[in-house]
Amino acid sequence: DIHYTHSILHIFNGQLSAMMSLCLFIFIIGAVTSYKNLLGVFNESGLAYTVGTFNVIQWSVIIVGPIFQAARVTKECHQLRRLGLEIAARPYTYSDTPQEELNSFLLYTASTNYSASLIGFPVYPKYILAAIFVFGMVITLTDFPVRWL
Repeated sequence: DIHYTHSILHIFNGQLSAMMSLCLFIFIIGAVTSYKNLLGVFNESGLAYTVGTFNVIQWSVIIVGPIFQAARVTKECHQLRRLGLEIAARPYTYSDTPQEELNSFLLYTASTNYSASLIGFPVYPKYILAAIFVFGMVITLTDFPVRWL
């Protein structure tokens, strides 16, 4: 199962990663455009605000879905690595299993470093919220210039 996971991740991190990165770039452009259009609606009816809000939410969900899935895959792969170390740390639980098998499993899982990647960079869950926050601040601050005087 671990080798199967490695082969699937190799496929996803190859050409599919480049294709998904291009799709995410297009989706980000759609979300930014929708957000800018929503900020430009001033003297319109409530229907324009509702449609604009749903449009921004739609593009945001389309963007966030694949990114969170990639982060989830990376998290599960790191938990697999920890599982190997945990099995080696509990020798009495697996006393019926030969020590050579436990050592080979430990060496295999300790040497794995699987992670999902987008745009050639690994996706880690701890950096996603920071990136979303910074991106949101940049988009919002470009619409509201600071007036010093």
